[in-house]
Amino acid sequence: MRSLAICFVLFALGSNSSNAADIGAIDQKEPPATKELVAPKNSEGVESVDIHATISGKTNKGEKRNIYVMVNPLSNAANRSVWWVQPEVNRDGDKFECSCQFGEEEKGVGEFFAIIGIATDKELSAGAMLHGLPEAAAYTKLKIVQRK
Repeated sequence: MRSLAICFVLFALGSNSSNAADIGAIDQKEPPATKELVAPKNSEGVESVDIHATISGKTNKGEKRNIYVMVNPLSNAANRSVWWVQPEVNRDGDKFECSCQFGEEEKGVGEFFAIIGIATDKELSAGAMLHGLPEAAAYTKLKIVQRK
């Protein structure tokens, strides 16, 4: 029975790792350049995520601004500078995490998405579609993932 419990825990840990991604620290003064918003030629070295995945990152200690995670569908060139604001982040000291969505149902399977975290004084609404990233903000480096 004990070995069954250990197997279950290992399975849960292993399956959870594919449903999470770390975007690093909000420590960039400039947003990513438009030329960075390009889908990779292949999936080699790109993390994969499910339709919903937990995205985590870090802020500076004592950060008071609003923290948001933004997602951009890279596979659609018409949406090159369009970002979707993800649900409210959970903060714990200098760490944050957010449950993000990549596509809808079957739309988005196999596609690439850019993720960025931002700290801004602006208030944004979850689900809002923005053309460009807010100015006067701090950013994480761009992270690209592929939807399973």
